[in-house]
Amino acid sequence: LKRESESLVPLSEASETIVKTLTPLRRLLDALPRLVAASANPQNPMVAELAIRNGLDERVFAEMEKILSGQD
Repeated sequence: LKRESESLVPLSEASETIVKTLTPLRRLLDALPRLVAASANPQNPMVAELAIRNGLDERVFAEMEKILSGQD
């Protein structure tokens, strides 16, 4: 048991690593709708941006929130 506990990563270190990894990913995902909107719908990039942003919010970020809050 002692040997097993010595190989565990402290919670604070694991949390810091996760935050350092997810923060840039979140920034990239937040910027994505605006970056790709004109390619997705050249005639109306604002509609594309809104659709992409809603898709991220409803699917990706909502799923992440469910996981983080412990709901399955």
